[in-house]
Amino acid sequence: MKKLLVISSVLITSIGFSSALLAQEQQRQKRKPPQEAYTLCEDKTENDVVNITTPKGDEISATCQMMDDQLVAVPEDHKPPQRQKR
Repeated sequence: MKKLLVISSVLITSIGFSSALLAQEQQRQKRKPPQEAYTLCEDKTENDVVNITTPKGDEISATCQMMDDQLVAVPEDHKPPQRQKR
């Protein structure tokens, strides 16, 4: 009986952990750039360079790139999210 309880606990914990990782990955995939990133590239063409002003007042260079059939400003130092190995 004790063995069954331990196995059940491990199984339930594993399922919960897997569900949390899946939800986290789905959330990461759904993130979109802020509206300002789209606005900066209005009337621009792909690979045009634009400047982004951060909330702290810093200037960042960005390039207009296609994302989901829309141009969006992508900062030069932007790194795409890393997919977790399974």
